[in-house]
Amino acid sequence: MLSKSELETEAGRYLYISHLTIQDDKENLIKSVIIATDVTELKNARHRIKVSEEELRRKVDDLERFYAMAIGRELRMKELKKEIKRLNKHLSDNKEIDIA
Repeated sequence: MLSKSELETEAGRYLYISHLTIQDDKENLIKSVIIATDVTELKNARHRIKVSEEELRRKVDDLERFYAMAIGRELRMKELKKEIKRLNKHLSDNKEIDIA
């Protein structure tokens, strides 16, 4: 029967442990094979990736907020330009009326 587990040592290392028991036909234990693989660097790399992903997600959110603000500003500028054009036309139309 094969079992797998992961443990952290007191020194802060991570080990992946696989344990295989070898039995005879009567299910008596003949041998036990244990393999321990140091996966500390893999765990550390996964942690760094997770931290980087969170930082990237925050930066993307900031860029999306900035983009929305910039687009909103541009749309407002277009509206204001139209309003200025309309008011200038209204003023020029009213100047032609002689109030004397």
